[in-house]
Amino acid sequence: MMDFDEVDLLRHCENAGFRSVRVELTIAAFPAVPTRWDTLMRLSGNPKIPSIGDAMQKIFDAEERARLERYARPVVEKGGSITRMANALLTATKDRAPRANAEGP
Repeated sequence: MMDFDEVDLLRHCENAGFRSVRVELTIAAFPAVPTRWDTLMRLSGNPKIPSIGDAMQKIFDAEERARLERYARPVVEKGGSITRMANALLTATKDRAPRANAEGP
């Protein structure tokens, strides 16, 4: 879900037949809140994707996970690193398809 930018999003909507497309982009950077490591491991950026811990389990072997945890856990639990986020709010309209049995003009 990250291999496009706001211009691509606008173009994809236009290509899908939407009109009066508006994309509002918000970009923010702020200090991260201290978070317990086990809490972070249960987080997921989207209900349809694995949690961070599940993803790490799938892509890293035990030694790699341990090495990452040794580095990242103190940073996560202390807080103060920078969190960066980008959100796009899209609004658009689309003409209704004519009804198959519509009568009259």
